[in-house]
Amino acid sequence: MSCSDPESMDWQGDAACRGEDPRLFEVLSGDECAHLGGYVLNHARIQRARRFCRESGCPVRAACLEWGTRNEMVGVWGGEYLSREFHQIRRRGRA
Repeated sequence: MSCSDPESMDWQGDAACRGEDPRLFEVLSGDECAHLGGYVLNHARIQRARRFCRESGCPVRAACLEWGTRNEMVGVWGGEYLSREFHQIRRRGRA
């Protein structure tokens, strides 16, 4: 499954996380964290969300990661943590 239209999220209906508590994927919090540009990043939550994506057998993991990357989303997408720094480096590589 691909998401050639960066606005399309049609793949989401088949995601293993559909119907899960969205807090599972919240990676910002006020405890057990490292400070990041005014935000607080919770590494334990990142690992929990990544593990869910990877172990659930999600059929749209690749499309989710592609969408998160193309749209420069921050958080866990397709089992990977995408950061602002990741997107900045990626943009520099394309320049």
